[in-house]
Amino acid sequence: MLDDVSFEVAPGEVVALLGASGAGKTTLFRCLTRLAEADDGQIYFGEQAIRGLGGRRLSSARSEAGLIFQQFNLIRRLSALDNVLAGRLGHIPTWRVLLRRFPRTDRQLALAALDRVGMLAFALQRADSLSGGQQQRVAIARALAQQSKFVLADEPVASLDPESARSVLSILRDIARERMIAVLVSLHQVDLALRYADRVIALRAGRMIADHPATSFAEIDHQAIFTA
Repeated sequence: MLDDVSFEVAPGEVVALLGASGAGKTTLFRCLTRLAEADDGQIYFGEQAIRGLGGRRLSSARSEAGLIFQQFNLIRRLSALDNVLAGRLGHIPTWRVLLRRFPRTDRQLALAALDRVGMLAFALQRADSLSGGQQQRVAIARALAQQSKFVLADEPVASLDPESARSVLSILRDIARERMIAVLVSLHQVDLALRYADRVIALRAGRMIADHPATSFAEIDHQAIFTA
């Protein structure tokens, strides 16, 4: 349950969402993507209010948000390139995606996205043969190929080793700056939030208990955030 949660994420800004298990982070992400319906309030992607939208209008709004998950959500038997091309679903006919018959411009876009995250050399490799960190980079490349204006990353480094986690968050931060993408990322690790985010929002029992620049968040009582 969420109660009176309200904030903005600006283009080019990385906002980290902290909180103990059950604090409401996943519920918030489900509301943002309309996988769960909020009882009140409004959700905006840019100028577009998405509560109340349905059908093609909702699909169009959703296509502007790239989703990155803890378990990567890649199609394991497909190559890294084909997984990135799946991000073009909102821009080309569905039959092209199903048959993997993509226009040359889309393939170039996908290859450029893989190159940006350091995965071009693995473009033709099956997703299930990649390490966790590599799979998460492919997921980021998919969001880039989708030409997302917003990225919602729900615990994207929870299953990664520390080095891979730092690499993934560094890429997210850099592409936010380069492409003016608004990034909201939920984390458990305070040190990573302070290092890679511009702002930190803390949830506890479904309520916001802090919203501060990362530079001043170090002064907050972190124990209070992670105590259920």
